[in-house]
Amino acid sequence: MEDIIINIDSRYRDVKKYPSECNFQINLEKYYKNIISIKIISIELNNSIRFLNYKNIHSSKKNNSFTLYIPNKLNDPEGTTIILVDNYNRTIDSIIDNINNQLKLFISTMKTTEKYFYFFYLKSLLTITIISSTINYTLNLIPGWYSVFGLYNIISNYIINLNLSNFTIPSFTMEIFDRRCSNSTRYDTITLATISLNTLKSDLYQVYLSNNYTPSITGTGILDTLLNNWSSIYYISSNNTTKDDKIFNFKLVLDNITVLVSFINSLSTYYFYNNLSVFNTLNSSIEDVLSFEINFNLNTLKSNYIKDLSYPSVGFLLGFRCLSNNLILSSKFIDNQSIIIASDLYNIYIEDYILLKINDWGNIDFYNIPILSKIIFSNCVSNNKIDDYIKEEVKFRQPINIQKLDIQLIDYLGNLVDLNGKEFSFTLKLGQIVKSGDKDTLEKKDLVF
Repeated sequence: MEDIIINIDSRYRDVKKYPSECNFQINLEKYYKNIISIKIISIELNNSIRFLNYKNIHSSKKNNSFTLYIPNKLNDPEGTTIILVDNYNRTIDSIIDNINNQLKLFISTMKTTEKYFYFFYLKSLLTITIISSTINYTLNLIPGWYSVFGLYNIISNYIINLNLSNFTIPSFTMEIFDRRCSNSTRYDTITLATISLNTLKSDLYQVYLSNNYTPSITGTGILDTLLNNWSSIYYISSNNTTKDDKIFNFKLVLDNITVLVSFINSLSTYYFYNNLSVFNTLNSSIEDVLSFEINFNLNTLKSNYIKDLSYPSVGFLLGFRCLSNNLILSSKFIDNQSIIIASDLYNIYIEDYILLKINDWGNIDFYNIPILSKIIFSNCVSNNKIDDYIKEEVKFRQPINIQKLDIQLIDYLGNLVDLNGKEFSFTLKLGQIVKSGDKDTLEKKDLVF
């Protein structure tokens, strides 16, 4: 048996026909007959592939977004999808900047959205009675953050689920708190007049909201009642430049000590209005800092088959992991801020290896796909047994003839790798059965480039 050494370089390909350096076909200069084995003996691949992180979080992998709910999914069922910009995710710092820039854009546009029109903290348990015929139904809302938009949805959905056609809702009193509206007490008591389904929304808002909505002095909605009690009320669509109309200071930060990533809503200074006087306080409690929830799209594996896997979401790569199969993480009030802290360290360097596929040859069975070699990017101490296995010679059951090579570099999900234009090369050793009369001729052509 004779050995034939062949060097393959991705630059040899027809770039018009095969634009990707990770997926191409090479036609060799001649047929290599009676090949009984093949082995990869070297590969020259730029190790920076492991750090091409702008592709680890990318729209092509459907993992560059998360859904934000303010103040929670109960009040904001659909949420808002925050989409990261591609090609801007090389380092942890650039990813954080990317997310924070998208959050700033979101905050600047949320003022025109009805569901973010007004938020308040429900101070105590609220029981709402719905009367239909002679039956009384009760809807209990626990203390916490709500929006007027969310309150309307909660009540109307409750009525729809009961399938009620004729009903009334007697007036109810609710204790809410918003320091931007009041400073004398920790809550305002608001009584809403008798309402029906047809007037439910207008009773809560008094009029259907628009971007230039002005509360009515004589109305009975939440905003109108506040306006009767206070000279100015806080709502998100305010264009008053003399007041602080930020609903939150929402951002993503990296703790340099714990190396954990956190989503934080933190306001150290609060402005509120009473009789046109400006007050300021640095003391805050759970009623002051708006809560939030995030769905990081932490998909779970449905089965043990690779096709059911998806790429890790941006949240997963940043260390946010689902607990008890709950894909939505809720903020907690800690140290005068609403915060979601990642449970694990961030890991945006997910490419520890890639796989080299050539024709249908290989000893590595990758979900019924034969792989010739596994290329490891680890910096750990070399293990000869592992190296031997990865570079193990493939022996054919019977001699074959070789004239072309179909070459692919794939990742751990079986998809093509993107080297961002960086070429690569490798060297193959072919074992050939040679007839005694052909030996002299073939020896002159053993080394092929």
